[in-house]
Amino acid sequence: MSARRARSLALALPEVARDGSGSVEVVAPARRARHRERPLPARLWLAIELPRLALEAHHRRDPTAPPMAVGDGRGRRPRVVAANDQALAAGVEPGMALATASALVPALRMLGRDSAVESAALADLGAWCEQFSSLVSLEPPDVVLVEIGASLRLLGGLGPLRRAVEAGVEGLGLTARTAVAPTPSSAVLLARAGIREPVTDPNALAARLAPVPVECLGLPADAVQMLRAVGADRLADCLRLPRDGLARRVGPAVLALLDRALGRHPDPREPHRAPEVFERALTWPDAISDLERVLHGARCLLEELAGFLRGRDAGARAVEVLLAHRGLPATRVVLGLTAPSRDPVHLLGLLAARLERVELVHPVEQLGMRVVDLAPLAPTATDLFAAPGGSVRPDGGAADGWPRLVERLRARLEARAVHGLAITADHRPERAWRARGDAEPARPHPSVPAPPRRPLWLLEIPRPLVVTAGVPRHRGPLALIEGPERIETGWWDGEDVRRDYYLAGNPRGERFWIYRERDGERGWYLHGVFG
Repeated sequence: MSARRARSLALALPEVARDGSGSVEVVAPARRARHRERPLPARLWLAIELPRLALEAHHRRDPTAPPMAVGDGRGRRPRVVAANDQALAAGVEPGMALATASALVPALRMLGRDSAVESAALADLGAWCEQFSSLVSLEPPDVVLVEIGASLRLLGGLGPLRRAVEAGVEGLGLTARTAVAPTPSSAVLLARAGIREPVTDPNALAARLAPVPVECLGLPADAVQMLRAVGADRLADCLRLPRDGLARRVGPAVLALLDRALGRHPDPREPHRAPEVFERALTWPDAISDLERVLHGARCLLEELAGFLRGRDAGARAVEVLLAHRGLPATRVVLGLTAPSRDPVHLLGLLAARLERVELVHPVEQLGMRVVDLAPLAPTATDLFAAPGGSVRPDGGAADGWPRLVERLRARLEARAVHGLAITADHRPERAWRARGDAEPARPHPSVPAPPRRPLWLLEIPRPLVVTAGVPRHRGPLALIEGPERIETGWWDGEDVRRDYYLAGNPRGERFWIYRERDGERGWYLHGVFG
């Protein structure tokens, strides 16, 4: 093949784009740039800042929740730290005095700040981010750093990866701002300043960091005020100041931060290592009885569970859900799975079906979730030439099938109501099978030959039939269609049978499996019904 032909063929082939949830779509090839693009740096950091973590660590974003805000009681005038969408729409703003916010919105639900809960929520998000990178680091109090340089080729490039992260964080019920830069400190500064344009060239860091306000440096309020007093409102102003003078005014830590952000000095980060056990809880400030709000909280936790499991190439075999009530025992629901899964949509459907059978007599204060059993789970391969719209399932399994059907039936009924069948080495029909818990389809026993046609519905106890003029009857006279099939067995255990089985039909067109005893009164019995 000539070089020109190879280039033409390469331009004609479609490209494959993959988002963070595993979806794959075929996109048209873009026009090739005339000049080679600048290569990305070896290290590229994605900063995820959570501006409402003080509130969303307690209560995930919920469109049905009342106006809520978190206040910081320190200082002479306690102020609002974070507020939900309902409170913001009513006029409450971060930094507003608590008394003013309460007067503006009398129905405002005010929560106290809890740094321990915020730290735990930040660590939980770090565990979720491990599905995108093996290097995740925390920047307290409200930023998670993800090194994505090594994951770009695997996850489809910077754009798809970033969109997947942002959509995933939104699915967790969290509000986030993201930024991309070659150093972790610069990524944090850009995220806190709300600058979305990614920086991939280390030489451009100084220019891109120039408009960042000095408040984003994380300095004490008096240091920020001192910088503003000398006209240093942004990082560009700080970089123009004499280094010695800047260090004397606000301390040498600021110089070290700026040098790390600009890549002048190393910026090492301690990797975050999440525990191998998934155990989370959501607490509502006011107990709720609305099933929809309970399921909304469960969806957020299941999305978090899915990311946790993807980061470990694992699936859950069982998920325990606890609904805590004030002063009463918790309601416990266990989702048992026939095959490992990490699909949040499927798990939420199972939980919803189970909770439909649970009457929430008492309000729910807390929703807890714990993975009882983990198992390895590898994603299935994707056909490059599949039809448009095809996708890889995030749980690594097929879109549907026998295990999913069993799980849905068990969720809507009860676990004991749905079971599998095992073929046993016995010719007596009532002993030719046994129930088993794995709900797998029955397979013939290797020592028993395949029997003739059998009905799907076998009566647990054969029913005696009325006989008129020597003809058995069931909803009319029965005509013998096939048979007899003689079964004589069981002599070794004292429960031997000697029967002649027939396929019989009545005038209504119904088909039955009946037999006649070969001993005693030689009565007729109904043993099965054909569909």
